[in-house]
Amino acid sequence: MYSEIELGAILGTIPEDYENRCKQYWKYVDEKLSKFASRVNKVYYGSLSKGGEEGLRFLKAGNHPGYEQVKMLIDSGAELLATEDPVLIEETMSWLRMVEDEPKGVIQQMIKKNMSERNRYIARRINETLLDGEVGAIFLEPHRNLKLSPDIRVVKICPFSPEDYIKLWQAKLKSSSR
Repeated sequence: MYSEIELGAILGTIPEDYENRCKQYWKYVDEKLSKFASRVNKVYYGSLSKGGEEGLRFLKAGNHPGYEQVKMLIDSGAELLATEDPVLIEETMSWLRMVEDEPKGVIQQMIKKNMSERNRYIARRINETLLDGEVGAIFLEPHRNLKLSPDIRVVKICPFSPEDYIKLWQAKLKSSSR
C-alpha cells in the first residue's frame, strides 16, 4: 500500500477513506504473514539501502508502511537485507524533483529508465542472496516489476490492488469535478 506521502504525490490529495483502507490492507497482510513468519529467512524492502538493525531503524524513523510486518518477521528470525543501490535511489529522487518543473518528455523517460535499473538491481540482489530452500518476503511498491530467477516462486499478498485504489479515487475526483 502506498504511504500517505506517495499517495499525495500521485493524486495531489489524500482520499477520505485512505486511513481505513490502509488499516484494512495491512491487517490482511498481517494475518497472512503471521501464518508463516517463522519460515521466512530473508526480508527485502524497496528503497532500503541498509540492512539489519540500521535498516529497521530507518523504516521506523520514516514511518514506512510495513514496518510492523518487517519487525514481526525479524523478531521471528528473519534477516533484513539491503535491497537497493543508494545511488539509484538518489537518482530517482533527483529525477522526481525535476519532473515537477517538466512533467512530460525526456525526464519521464529518464525516470522510467532509472526504475528499470532499480528493478534489475533488486532482482539481482534477491537472486544472489536468497538461497535454495529459503523463504523471502519483499515489500515493494505495486508498480514495480521484477524479473526473478525462474526457480523463485512469488506469491503476492494484498487484499486489493493499490493501483486500482488510485484509479478508482482518480475517477471519483474527475466525476465530482463535473
